[in-house]
Amino acid sequence: YAQSVPERPEVPQLQLAPAAVPVTQHAQESQPFLAAIEERQSTSASAARQLPPLPATAAHADPDPPSPPLSGMHLALFRLQNESDPRAHTQACRALAMQLDTEEKRHEACEAGVPEAIVRVMNHGRKDSSLQVAGCTALRCLCNSSSEENEVAAQTAAVGGTDAVLQAMREHPDKADVQEAACRAIRHLALHAQNRLQICRCHGLETIRTSMRNHLDDAGVQESGCLALGNLAFEPECRHAVSKGLIEAIVHGMHQHLPSLTVQEAGVFAMYNLICTADCFDTIAECGGIEVVNMAASQHPELQESPEVHTILSVQPYQGTLDG
Repeated sequence: YAQSVPERPEVPQLQLAPAAVPVTQHAQESQPFLAAIEERQSTSASAARQLPPLPATAAHADPDPPSPPLSGMHLALFRLQNESDPRAHTQACRALAMQLDTEEKRHEACEAGVPEAIVRVMNHGRKDSSLQVAGCTALRCLCNSSSEENEVAAQTAAVGGTDAVLQAMREHPDKADVQEAACRAIRHLALHAQNRLQICRCHGLETIRTSMRNHLDDAGVQESGCLALGNLAFEPECRHAVSKGLIEAIVHGMHQHLPSLTVQEAGVFAMYNLICTADCFDTIAECGGIEVVNMAASQHPELQESPEVHTILSVQPYQGTLDG
């Protein structure tokens, strides 16, 4: 920790957590939701006898050719829209998470109404923790994009996606798997600026803080929570929701899981963006953030070359702390 720096160095540009790797690269190719109906074959009228036309009966009417079976994303969507069993909804959401592995498929899913279908079953089955995990995971995969203005994420939030994810966290505070899946979904939803504002205004930062505090021993919750906070901190207006308690949650999680490189990377990322946006370096130092970053860099050589680590350890303390 360099204490002799005469002035604060220029802070590099904020970073957004990169999109997660798709769940699988072996998903089946999507097929059209409804097959085209072939034209009925017409029968030629008899030239020898001119009989008056008779109405066709069901037994003699030309049947429509059978539609090809649904598969892939469209079968999952059909199950969400037409089945009532929560277990079927859970299976469909899991299938969607496997299918939505390209930008093209994610946009196709958005146009087909997948976000609305996922949100509807999540709201209907709020007490089912397995369904909430599957729904949050499907929404995460749907919003998984390298674009900083993720339009699929914007459309997902517009139909209630962010509300459904936050509600899942509040409905199942003791379920670590729900908390982790929801935080990972928030990380991707927060790739869109309007979504970041919506999440902050709905007390999303406080919800994530509570999750990290309640599940301190769970590395997955700590990592996903820090990544979500780091992306939310990219929005300057979120600075008003940043509290000392929030920073303490990040520091405590890093201390608890010091051997985990992924938790340390996520914690550094969150601190870096909070310093850039919320001017809270003194509060981070007060909470032991500088100490834990030094410890992480000592234990994980990979972090020693991180520009975020260098910035955190070289920023000069200044006046101003956060309350809370």
